[in-house]
Amino acid sequence: MSTPLAKPQFYTFDASVWSTAPRLAIVELNYPKDAFDVKETVLLEGQNFAPSFVKLNPAATLPTLVDIQGDVLDNTTKVVKYLIANAPNAPQSWEPASPEIIEALHEDTIDPNDLLLNYSRNDEERKGKAGDVPGAYWKGRQAALEKYAASSPPELKSFYEKKIAYNSFYNNIYHGSPDEATLKDYYGKAAALWKAVGSFLTGPLPKYLSERKGPYFGGEKPGEVDFHAIAWLARVVTAAGGSIEKLEEAIGSKLDPSVSAYYEDWTKRESFKTLGIF
Repeated sequence: MSTPLAKPQFYTFDASVWSTAPRLAIVELNYPKDAFDVKETVLLEGQNFAPSFVKLNPAATLPTLVDIQGDVLDNTTKVVKYLIANAPNAPQSWEPASPEIIEALHEDTIDPNDLLLNYSRNDEERKGKAGDVPGAYWKGRQAALEKYAASSPPELKSFYEKKIAYNSFYNNIYHGSPDEATLKDYYGKAAALWKAVGSFLTGPLPKYLSERKGPYFGGEKPGEVDFHAIAWLARVVTAAGGSIEKLEEAIGSKLDPSVSAYYEDWTKRESFKTLGIF
């Protein structure tokens, strides 16, 4: 039996899109600043691939939370639910979130990490990303994976082999000399990704927003769905160039006013500004 912890351990990284959801929840739910033992895990340095972390969370993803009993919550949905259930000043009533909305936001076909880090729409964007955060991200991960793989325990050998193979592709895209056929396929996947994101932004998202009972999915104040929704939307806006106008240009369509208003309303919230959400 593990020894109870003095406080929950929260593994996070400020630039992690899905760590944004619990980071916002912690502020919006009025947790004390010292409520968690925060373990900043720098993704650009591949710290999430350290054997100790992989044993904690076999997916090696953020956010991850270890509660005081030692139970590991290894994805965004679980962590946000925990934060709501244990909030020091939880609302008297809390409307349950629709699993459908949260699941839709986490679909692989509209992954905001793919937009910002994995894919570029053309040579110019790819070369620009190579010298920016995406390029550093894949290079840092590659170095970390190779370092940890060299001395990994036998039970993690397969994990590192698969991750190195996956990472090498994108590291080559940004720092190698990919051939014409590879780039053609790569840009085609980028176009399909943006098309899927555009379809979600102009179809399901406005529908979900129309079902709100206030400015937020939680009503008058942000709730469970909101923490996921704005994490996704803010990162999509960033991937498009940092504004609603750039996003509309990227998807080739005007956004429903409800989508733009939802984003703009969040950007004015103190939690969004204080945490530097993007």
